[in-house]
Amino acid sequence: MAPLTRATGTGAPAGFTSINPSQQSTHESEVIEIEDDDDESMDDEGDALDPNDDEEEEDMEDDYVDEDEESEDESADVMNGSESPLDLGFAPNGHNGLDIATPDLFTSAGAQEALHPLRRTADRVTRQIEAFAEKLDRFKQKGNRSDEFVNYQAAYQLVKSYQTLAQDAISDISKQNTLKRAKLGLSAARNNGTASLDPKTEEELQRLQLEADTWRLLLNLISIDDPPRRASAKKAQETVFQNLHRYSSDREVWEQFLSADHYATECVIVLKWLENTAKTSSKDMDLLITELETQAERGQGLWSHGWLYTKEAIKGQKRLRAWPQPLDPNNPGISDSLLSSDKSEPLVTQLDPDAVTRQKHSLQTQDQFYERATWMTCWKMLRHGESWSKIREWCAERLENWRAVSICGSSVDVEAHTGRTPVYDGHTRMMNWRSQESWRAACAALTRSPHTEDFERAVYSLLCGETEAAFKVCHTWDDYLYVYFNSVLLSRYQGFCKQFQRKLSHSPTAPVSFVPEPAGYAEVNKFVQYTRGNDRVGSEARNPYRTIQATILGKGYDSFFYSLAQAVSQVANSKSDRSSFVPDVSPTSVDDSLVITAEDGDALRIATHLYIVTCSIGYVRADTQFYNTACVNVIGYIANLEEAGVVDIIPIYASLLPEELAQSVLAQVLIEIVDPRERRLLVRLMEKHGIDVEAVLQTQWEWVSANVSAIDHSRTVKRYPKVVTRKDGNYELVPVKKDFIGTEVSETDEQVIRSLEWLRYVDGQWGRICQLGALLYRKFYISGRLSAARELSRRMRLSDLSREAFGFDISEFTLEVEAGQEFNTPEPSSPSKSRLLSSPHKRSRSKTNGVASGSQTSILIQQSQTMRDLEVLILAFDSLERFATVFEKLEKTKRRRDAGTLKDLRGELQEALDDTSLQIDAMLDEWLVNYENEADQAELEQIRNTYLPEVFLDYHSAMYYSAHVLTSELLVQCMNLATQVAEVEHLTSSFVASRRVGELVNALALSSKAMVNTRAKPGVRLLGGESLGIWTAEAPEEENGTTQAQ
Repeated sequence: MAPLTRATGTGAPAGFTSINPSQQSTHESEVIEIEDDDDESMDDEGDALDPNDDEEEEDMEDDYVDEDEESEDESADVMNGSESPLDLGFAPNGHNGLDIATPDLFTSAGAQEALHPLRRTADRVTRQIEAFAEKLDRFKQKGNRSDEFVNYQAAYQLVKSYQTLAQDAISDISKQNTLKRAKLGLSAARNNGTASLDPKTEEELQRLQLEADTWRLLLNLISIDDPPRRASAKKAQETVFQNLHRYSSDREVWEQFLSADHYATECVIVLKWLENTAKTSSKDMDLLITELETQAERGQGLWSHGWLYTKEAIKGQKRLRAWPQPLDPNNPGISDSLLSSDKSEPLVTQLDPDAVTRQKHSLQTQDQFYERATWMTCWKMLRHGESWSKIREWCAERLENWRAVSICGSSVDVEAHTGRTPVYDGHTRMMNWRSQESWRAACAALTRSPHTEDFERAVYSLLCGETEAAFKVCHTWDDYLYVYFNSVLLSRYQGFCKQFQRKLSHSPTAPVSFVPEPAGYAEVNKFVQYTRGNDRVGSEARNPYRTIQATILGKGYDSFFYSLAQAVSQVANSKSDRSSFVPDVSPTSVDDSLVITAEDGDALRIATHLYIVTCSIGYVRADTQFYNTACVNVIGYIANLEEAGVVDIIPIYASLLPEELAQSVLAQVLIEIVDPRERRLLVRLMEKHGIDVEAVLQTQWEWVSANVSAIDHSRTVKRYPKVVTRKDGNYELVPVKKDFIGTEVSETDEQVIRSLEWLRYVDGQWGRICQLGALLYRKFYISGRLSAARELSRRMRLSDLSREAFGFDISEFTLEVEAGQEFNTPEPSSPSKSRLLSSPHKRSRSKTNGVASGSQTSILIQQSQTMRDLEVLILAFDSLERFATVFEKLEKTKRRRDAGTLKDLRGELQEALDDTSLQIDAMLDEWLVNYENEADQAELEQIRNTYLPEVFLDYHSAMYYSAHVLTSELLVQCMNLATQVAEVEHLTSSFVASRRVGELVNALALSSKAMVNTRAKPGVRLLGGESLGIWTAEAPEEENGTTQAQ
């Protein structure tokens, strides 16, 4: 497995950016410089922890260099500190930040500038979402891994890629900010004073830094938690004491302790992580130290260090009394005269480090400020994990070497160093803890002394492993964690040392095993819960990123994912629209920190991928109940992806869900996808990730049709009289209505149509499309939702579907081949003028003339027959509406005498009439005769009785009014209509059942009257043999003359 260096090298982020509003994010070049120095020591430490790591690291790199070279190249760029995009230097004005002028929001440029951070954030989120999915896809492509060690390798690489993505995002923002700062120039920087980031960018950087820190923590812990390392630690427990002897150095004992206590090694990793994050979150402390040094009223240089003002007061007393020896603190005269500048407290009479504690007197006010600043700096150095050599150098510069000795306990012999950990490691103070009992006791005493400064007590509290005094100076959540893990580590080390001492009393050859304390994950979780109720850091502890980090630290993955799933469900289902597809897991009570996590998109993304990683390496439960509940987190993330419009990566995450749950989620996601290209893409992606597309669409249909599971009889079909009585008592034929169908399509109808549309993008669904399409048409017709039926016909036309699936138009094949004609025989140019409505052209659908029985084509025709029959009905109504619209335009245009426009409109009117004639002809034969059961038969009969009279009467009106503007020959077709009604059984029965025979007779009477009044020339015959001239009666001239004479 990869050594610690792979987790804590320069590829790791600069550190934690505090979420407290008062703290600023540090992400410029100086952060990288500090981190590089520290990483060198951590590299050395990682090598020392396990000498066999070099071989394991080489193995890991060999395994992955071919599989993910691009990922490795990206990681290499981040891990190279000298080439880091963050290493950018300072602004021209000397400030490490940006100078951003206030945009003028009342100008276009100002508005663009103000919106730029928001747009950039949205783009960054989208890119990050897609990048995470890409890495996950590569992770999944490697398939199921039977080797547990290989699982850890893959998980390590995945987490490493996620950390690199976050770090790269920080680098990109830093680059952009630097370029913007360069554009502003030196003059603008001077005018604006100290440069600053805009709030949106500052928040974005905070989030990214927190995310990078989170992934780095997980990466570090995974790097030491693979099976070989655990087995090595288990084995070392048996032999660790045999590798030590009475004269082993502190460093040797410490290293053997870490090799045998795996949880102690985790604590070291956590402390290192907290030290690195602290380096970018201590800006407030730096400002406070600077302020204290200013109040100490001293300049710069070696002479300025020490208790200058107290020293001057003591010298003054000596000169006054002419005493060469030290002042006696018990002398009443000294106590009364040697006072602080405000005469409130007696001063110490000696300047040794223990004077304040021993004499229980104070220092001058300026020296108190200096002392506080000094101990605060010592706390900061320990908190940052600075090496003992750096602490010693800092103390030597101030002529206070005693502080370095008090912090470390003893010196470090560089020449005698043979251990695996770095010689100047920041944890040297812990190594010396074993042999320096008197030093440890002194630290504990100072921790409880009321006469020591609070930061001094905190420093000594860290050194001796106590917590109470250190907690008092903690200002951030990770400060509390650092004190806690410092105490736990020293406590475990103390237990190791006690067992080692007992072993020394046995024979050197006697095998004595080390029995470590149980891992303290439960105690970690309890402590984290305590911090959430802490007034100082409670708000920060409930931050979603901190919640996730706490889960990683305490390995409370089971409870976290289970509770987070409840929070995700609660958040999703508490929305007003209640349209979420996130399952309702009925949570009883959810912690507010988890609700915050569920509501935060970035945090839920991290938690989702954390769940995927932990599942792959066995950190979470594998039982079905937990799996089904925890998967709600993935579903919540899928909901966020849908909301963000990034639907093409949803199949990747859906493939991680239980099969039924994945089908249910995808069914509801896909219903919102309407673009054909996206639909085809998603079908391919679902197939790629092993998802049963047909099962998904079946689930989708069941879901959308649940709202219309039964025929809706709540709406009735409106009937409009076709013949009305005028005021003079005569009958008048009503023109075709142009709004009979309507335009409103309900959301439910839209969804079922979309669900049916999805089937056209999956192969082999012709039969199902025809079956469900016919079902939808029946529902729409019986409930009078003609607008929905028209929408269905426009989007799921059988002609289009058959061309896509088979390469020919099934409707043309049906109309022509079954009639015994050649397949490519062209139709007449104007069906309404020729064969339509004439008996010789009636078709019989009970036979498959020209088609071999049982052939594939015959099967396709039979499967689509009912849907085709129902489709032509709405096509007929649609053509009639189009006819009515054109006819109205034609009537209005007549007054303008625009010959060109009139000609065009007549052409459109003829075309609409021809289209209607095609659909009417299809309904003349055995129409709607195929059914599966009696219920279907009753529904089809109801549709015939309701709509056939309506459409035929409208068609009669269309021909009647067309005869006035196109040709009077169309009146002959009106008479043929009477013949068809009399000859076609289902047409006759429909008029009788609907009680509209009388209405038909009145309409035919009006068309007959109009035909008589045409006065057509005798002898002129139409294509069908009909002649209007027979109705033109002229008397002979002889008879006319005789009559006149008489």
